[in-house]
Amino acid sequence: MSADSKPAQSGAPEPWQVATRLRWKMVSGVLTDPISLLLLAVGAWALYRGAASLSGEQTAGPLLVSLSSLCAALVFATRYADRLLFGEQDDKFLRVQALGPLGLYRVRCEELSWWLRPLVLLVAAAGLGTSGWFLALLSGAGVALLAPTGIHCALLLRSATPGMNRILPMAALGLAAASLYLWADVPLRADKWSGWLPLLPAGAMLTLALTCRSLAAKSYRHRFAELASKAGEQDRHEPLWPWRVLGRCLPLATPIQARLTRDLILLWRGWDGRGATLLLLSPLSCIYLSDSLSGSMREGAILWRVLESAALGSAAIAYAAGPNLTVLRSSAMAWSRCAPQPGRYELRAAVLYGAFFALVHGGLTLLVVVTTQEGRFAEHLGALCFPVLALELFVVHFSVVYSMAESLGRRIAGEGALILALAFVAAGLAVIAVLYPPGLLGYLLITLGLAARARQRYETLEVTW
Repeated sequence: MSADSKPAQSGAPEPWQVATRLRWKMVSGVLTDPISLLLLAVGAWALYRGAASLSGEQTAGPLLVSLSSLCAALVFATRYADRLLFGEQDDKFLRVQALGPLGLYRVRCEELSWWLRPLVLLVAAAGLGTSGWFLALLSGAGVALLAPTGIHCALLLRSATPGMNRILPMAALGLAAASLYLWADVPLRADKWSGWLPLLPAGAMLTLALTCRSLAAKSYRHRFAELASKAGEQDRHEPLWPWRVLGRCLPLATPIQARLTRDLILLWRGWDGRGATLLLLSPLSCIYLSDSLSGSMREGAILWRVLESAALGSAAIAYAAGPNLTVLRSSAMAWSRCAPQPGRYELRAAVLYGAFFALVHGGLTLLVVVTTQEGRFAEHLGALCFPVLALELFVVHFSVVYSMAESLGRRIAGEGALILALAFVAAGLAVIAVLYPPGLLGYLLITLGLAARARQRYETLEVTW
């Protein structure tokens, strides 16, 4: 009897099964957290109501809602599979273990299927609001089986032109969202087949998922070793001099320059996937504002509609610049917590990073006001500049400070509380910025203690996750 066959005959688990159980202990803490479950339930309810409102009878809405939700699920599966195979911190450790020829594939496939479980509920909720229980079950089944498809697509995109694994999924997601926004109300010819159209994307997704169950393993065998080597070589040899030049052009202290350059590199390489997605989605608030101003509106309502749009966009930017980003930053620049006064420099760099995108979004918002209806609202620009820009900047400031003070070491509870706090803070800041602008100084005074706690927590916490 060979040594390799003894564990299998004695009933001992395979090495890849042991690795899978260890990964589940880490993932289950996130998926079963009460705050996570609450946010998932709220998200499912919101998707159900939103899908129902967009799914008008005899329109393209039901088809586009079904197509967009499934496209988002496929993009998530592809991008997260790419991260699990090439971007996780424990990849190097797992690759040198005796997991077998398909051991790492099985571990990552199982882990991806766990992360898809919340998405199954969200897609099913959208399908229920669109066309009823049959579409919900069909869509949910397709997403539940999507893990091998995500790995197969991630490997194919990695094999294509460099950078396509980052650009193409986001482009597909943006195209689906734009189609839903622009053409949801387009009428369709009334016939007996129009009610079955939303089932076509769900059926196609289920067929694709079943087909890729065998293709993914073959693709892994033939592509993974070469792609993993190229990924490691690219990380080591990617030229960094343009980023160094950019950092030195900033009139800031050297520690802050280094941290801002690091954040931009993380965003450019696609390692901050959530941040990149939220930043790309933030201009949708400008489209919403343009749509609102194009209709009939009272003069007194213009200010609050513009502030509403600014608050929506700044909330997306604030969430991209605040929660969980500190963990990614610390792993990418390990010496940052050992440098002198790390908390102070980290906090300032994070605020400046978010403030840049907040000012860009504020400028886009004001540009929409000036250009809508051939400059009809341009006369309001002077009264809008300060409230809009102040709201954008202070919302981002609160998100960064609160995240460093409350989310480090308790990610799920901290992020859940931030979602609730950010809505009240944004509303309060908007009212103060319009009615009594000097009152914003009171906000800065109130958050001084929070900022001090953020610096202290960053410097004294043993780990940042």
